[in-house]
Amino acid sequence: MRNPEPSKLLALRALHSQIPADIRQAGEFLMPKFVLSRKSDHYMGAIQLDDHPNFMTQISFDPDRDTINGCACNCTRGKRGQICEHLAGFVAALMVELDRSPNESASTLDFLDKYLLVTKVDHRNIQLEIDIEASDLGVTPQIHLVRFQDGIPSPRRRLTAAESYKLDQTDPFDQNLVEYIKNFRQILFYSQYAPYRKYPWGFWLTLSGHPRLRFQGQDVELHPADLELVVQEFKGGFWLGTNLTKSGTPMHSFPVEGGLLNFLPEEKRLLLCQVDGNRAGLVREIVEQNPVLSKELLLSNLHRLEKLQKIFHVRMPEKLLKSMSKAEPELILIVDLNPFRGFSLRPRIVYNRVKGDVLPGEGQLYLQAGNDVIRRELETEREMFRQFQMKFPEEWGDLDSFECEIADLDEAFRVIDWLKSESGLKLVWTRKKPKIRKWQRNARIALHMKGPSSLKIELTHKGEKHDLTPLFAEEQGPLLQKYLPVGENDWLQIDALLRAQLNRLRFALDRSNPQLDLKRIAPALLADMPFELVGQSPLLERVRRMQSAKAAAQPPEGFLGDLRHYQLEGYAWLSKMSEAGIGVCLADDMGLGKTVQALAIMYARKSVGPCLVVAPASVVFNWKEEIDRFAPDLDTMVYSEVGRSRRFNKIGPGHVVLISYALVLRDCEKLSKVNWGTLVLDEAQFVKNALSKTARALAQIPRDWTLGLTGTPLENHLGELWSIFRMISPDILGDWSHFKRRFMGPIEKQNNQERLDILKSLIGPFVLRRTKKQVLNDLPDRTEVLLKVDLGDQQIKRYEEERLRLLGQLDKGGENLGFKVLAGITRLRQMACHPILVDEKYKGDSAKIRLFSELIQELVAESHSALVFSQFTGFLDQIGLELNRIHVPFLTMTGETPVKHRKSIIKRFQSGEVGVFLVSLRAGGTGLNLTQANYVFHMDPWWNPAVEEQATDRAHRMGQTRAVTVYRMIAAHTIEESILRIHEKKRDLVDRILEGQEQAENLDVDAMIQLIRDQALA
Repeated sequence: MRNPEPSKLLALRALHSQIPADIRQAGEFLMPKFVLSRKSDHYMGAIQLDDHPNFMTQISFDPDRDTINGCACNCTRGKRGQICEHLAGFVAALMVELDRSPNESASTLDFLDKYLLVTKVDHRNIQLEIDIEASDLGVTPQIHLVRFQDGIPSPRRRLTAAESYKLDQTDPFDQNLVEYIKNFRQILFYSQYAPYRKYPWGFWLTLSGHPRLRFQGQDVELHPADLELVVQEFKGGFWLGTNLTKSGTPMHSFPVEGGLLNFLPEEKRLLLCQVDGNRAGLVREIVEQNPVLSKELLLSNLHRLEKLQKIFHVRMPEKLLKSMSKAEPELILIVDLNPFRGFSLRPRIVYNRVKGDVLPGEGQLYLQAGNDVIRRELETEREMFRQFQMKFPEEWGDLDSFECEIADLDEAFRVIDWLKSESGLKLVWTRKKPKIRKWQRNARIALHMKGPSSLKIELTHKGEKHDLTPLFAEEQGPLLQKYLPVGENDWLQIDALLRAQLNRLRFALDRSNPQLDLKRIAPALLADMPFELVGQSPLLERVRRMQSAKAAAQPPEGFLGDLRHYQLEGYAWLSKMSEAGIGVCLADDMGLGKTVQALAIMYARKSVGPCLVVAPASVVFNWKEEIDRFAPDLDTMVYSEVGRSRRFNKIGPGHVVLISYALVLRDCEKLSKVNWGTLVLDEAQFVKNALSKTARALAQIPRDWTLGLTGTPLENHLGELWSIFRMISPDILGDWSHFKRRFMGPIEKQNNQERLDILKSLIGPFVLRRTKKQVLNDLPDRTEVLLKVDLGDQQIKRYEEERLRLLGQLDKGGENLGFKVLAGITRLRQMACHPILVDEKYKGDSAKIRLFSELIQELVAESHSALVFSQFTGFLDQIGLELNRIHVPFLTMTGETPVKHRKSIIKRFQSGEVGVFLVSLRAGGTGLNLTQANYVFHMDPWWNPAVEEQATDRAHRMGQTRAVTVYRMIAAHTIEESILRIHEKKRDLVDRILEGQEQAENLDVDAMIQLIRDQALA
């Protein structure tokens, strides 16, 4: 058997590469155990394992092409038609055997003697004969038994189940069949399965090469075969059949489970093909139909034959292929521009005289060209597309899917310009080619109110009128950009001013009904727009009134406050917006008198209904004092004192109820029973989380008009701005999903300046913000001093131990990693202040307290007053211990300080009785007037500098007559320095959005972990 068989070896290697790796590996252990034999083009391998019966494997080759016709093993998996480890080992062993060169063969033929010197042939006692019958139900084998006595056969009889147990001494050709019978005896003799299932492909494979087979009375041979479809010339036409027979030669096909049994009566052969049920049905249909087609009909059906290629190999006649026309492919670009869906680009291949287009290098090989057929140049097509793909800018897409879509119309026109100048390819428009004209300044836009709630938006340009209403009809429609669609493929290139005006108009429209209408907030959005207003409606009249409204020259009669010029402007603006019923946000800098402006409008609206003022608990009594001072006519009550009394049940116009945010949450149901004329939200950033219980409770309270007061409508991200506007005027920014898609994502993630400009334009009419630099020329100077404190040796050591412990814990990962990081950072910040906040056993001191002690003694000696802020109340306790040690009197206010005591504490400090005031950042950082202090200490940095700014402005505000010095203490080489870097990014966060600077950033878990790693001590 040691002959070199290069083509067979290649076929074996191809088969071996397809075997799964785990089965190949198992087969390699069996290689040495194989005994190989050969009969013609059939190779057999026998293997005897210690704990298993003899396994037989077999591979047969096509004698003409040396391709593998079939392979089998008599193990359970092999009989199911599956690759097993025995077959994998046999293939590997056979590859080694066939790979041996002739000079490795034995130098003599002695090995033949054991076959040639046998004196007597050992006839077996039993032989099996198989008769195969065919019917409508399929093919059924009848297995007959022939016994021999001294070489003389007895009359044959049908094999029974009982006799199948005694098949020990059988003919070698019966060996595979006998093994199959032993393994599947129950199915063969007792099952009620149909023939095609009872006798599957594995059964028929055991009869390959069997010498005693008869098919319907004729002696036949059975061999495995590969199945192909062929098209052959036949009687002036073309015959579609299989490679198993020639054109016009009859063949009968019978399905068996896992394959197909084909009978060629003229050749007296049975050919066994391994195919699935779907392909078997297809072949039988072709055999039964036996189609013969004309050339024209065949060519018109080539697309079907191509699809068949995915199932079978279809062999076409060479003469037919050579007769097909050749044509050069052309790469074209199919483009479309739609005002709602944007721009699309689809590279496609076209051929002359062929209808339609195809994907480059993809799909069918043959195309119909009239009465002719052309063969595509697939590789040429692919190369043409590759060249274009390489030139196409990556920022617009990779074209891997043969398509590019761009929603941004400005970007779309840039792509179109590039395609025209750089691609060198033909552009095919699915609609008409767009016509672009430039905007003329004398054009105008008119809003036509055709009925009580039917709005039409019309553009007049160069005497032509264009209905723009469809552009604004969809709530989720795209924001308008540089190009405005005004007809069928007709576009206007508009300037930035008109673009901003039209985009603001989009947010003024009500789409809740089939017809467009204006929202309640429309007057504020449209008052300064140069749109022509046509027709009558209540909202359109409000727009007209707001356009002609004059600023209020004086505060309302009876109001005792003396308003500065900018406060009068603020009151006038509030009057105009409240009259239109549009909620707004007064966002003046801290210390500019937002409270007195709010009191003025509350007083002006006293006849409308009762007023509810919601404020932090620490400033509720401040509101009471301010109302008693400037508007004593208002009947004011503090809810914590009267909420459960009969007096509350009698409130009406002229009444003001002051309540903390916490009590709103508790008594929301009771408050919701009153129809409030005015709702004032002091420090409106308290509702910056729309999902908080407090925010949801406030949303349920009925009111006619809402005013938000805050110096920081934004602290961290745009979602806070949306939440505040949802509370004061929900129509302005729409629902959360739209706001996130239109603004939050593009601005915060993509730094989209145009979207930022649109957002500024949109919220501008509803936010009034003035800074101290703009309106206060007489405010004393403020000096900022950054004190970097070097920690002592003992504090450094304890801090670094905690940092390394935390990193080790975080490196292990696990659940709730974000919470662990935040908790760890908090511990490090406390360590930077004083390790005793984390470790009660710590005996050392605090570098910050040591420096603070030196500074405060000097300040007190010179009769200065100081505010001392920290967010850690435990740190304030430690500072208090130090002040006691050095005999410096002080006051303290934290979140635990009862509200009823806060008023007296603040009075003692403001009167100058006590010069040092320790305040927790959250308890006293907002709403308080503490102008007695001319020094402010921030003992530890907060994540957001805006919070610290609010705290500082408790002292640096109107009423302050002395210069203010602000000390910010930072522990060097600690997490606090990292927080300081974040301050640089978040500084002036409100201005970034309200005045158009860069966007804010948030920290994710990875970024926070990096903060801990980056601040190793020097």
